[in-house]
Amino acid sequence: YALAKKSNGKVYYLNNFNEIISEFNNQEKDRVFSIKETLLGIINIPWILLILLIIISVEWFIRKYNGQV
Repeated sequence: YALAKKSNGKVYYLNNFNEIISEFNNQEKDRVFSIKETLLGIINIPWILLILLIIISVEWFIRKYNGQV
């Protein structure tokens, strides 16, 4: 109910199923709904990429310094 109120929507209950069907049939058929989702990979988040590069560099330097190439 709160979500419908915030988004100017309507709340339907199962006992009013005929009301849902009639409301759906009376709506305009030309409406288009779209959802855009954005997913960020770990490599696209700059501070995580920087931390990974630092860890890899430190590990490489330690191996190089100890002669374990």
